[in-house]
Amino acid sequence: MYRLKGIKLYFLSVLKLPLLVFKNYYLKSLFYNRKLVTYIPSRIFYTPSSFLCESLTTIKNDFYNINNTSPTSLWRISSKDKLKFDNLHNFLWLTKLDRKHSKIFIKDIISSWINNFSNYDPDTWKMEITSKRIIAWSSNSDIILQDADKIYKEKLFSSLIKQSNFLIKNLSYVPYDSTKIICCTAIILSGIIFSENDLNYKIGIKELEKIIRNYFDESGFPKSRNPEEVFICIKYLILIRECLKEAQKFVPNFLDEIILRIGNCYSFLSCSNKQFPLFNGATEINYKYYDIFLKNLKYKFNNKSYRIADLIKLKKKNWNYLWTVEILPPTTLQDIIRQVV
Repeated sequence: MYRLKGIKLYFLSVLKLPLLVFKNYYLKSLFYNRKLVTYIPSRIFYTPSSFLCESLTTIKNDFYNINNTSPTSLWRISSKDKLKFDNLHNFLWLTKLDRKHSKIFIKDIISSWINNFSNYDPDTWKMEITSKRIIAWSSNSDIILQDADKIYKEKLFSSLIKQSNFLIKNLSYVPYDSTKIICCTAIILSGIIFSENDLNYKIGIKELEKIIRNYFDESGFPKSRNPEEVFICIKYLILIRECLKEAQKFVPNFLDEIILRIGNCYSFLSCSNKQFPLFNGATEINYKYYDIFLKNLKYKFNNKSYRIADLIKLKKKNWNYLWTVEILPPTTLQDIIRQVV
């Protein structure tokens, strides 16, 4: 029986390989890339505040000194240097530049990127990178489009439509996690910056509701139990809410509810050193500046409970103790509290 299952899995994997090769060939084809451009908008009707996008990145101002770098040389960075490559092509660093003195260089870089990567590329068109790029370009469209001519505007608008359509067509292949929330953020944003693209807004909101139902438990904690996912999700969920408010769009009740719940999880994970605990695959996160961002937007989350989902947190002086538990008898919990407190 097990041998037959093994043979079946082997043949399925063999069949899957040519399908993946064909899919990659199709995505790179001129036919597919032309099909992604359904129309070219005439103008942008809503520009998100750039400070909202600034909260998404911790890249320093000097990450890319574009004043001393030609656009062509920027694209020489190898995809093998994953962190630097991804950060370069997601364009979130735009908010960190000197907006007064860099507007000409920014337009040159955007134009150069479109000339070099306008068609699908497996490295630069990854779902998360593409989503962040749409968010970055949309949030900085005021400076990107300043004193721009008609040809440049058409290239930019066409690229935004192309990338947002690519996200919609491939969203079903993304698992229910923070990456899918980032994708929905970009799709929703693409639907409210262009009045003709209202369908994207509706699709994005509908898909976002599905993710919230499937990816979060009743307490608002991601089912991955990764603290880093809490931080990523709350940033993009609040970005969606603030953009909807700015664009005078209806804010769905489910969005307000999940922000409140995940905000309580954010508060629960907060420690005295302004860093999230490291477990379940989380990397080191300092949320000091994001706390300031939340305060400026008048978000306030308080969670004084010692338990949320299957996590227990106790504090003694400047130390924070966290346990992951499945089922914890009351007597065991009392013993833990007694030992720590």
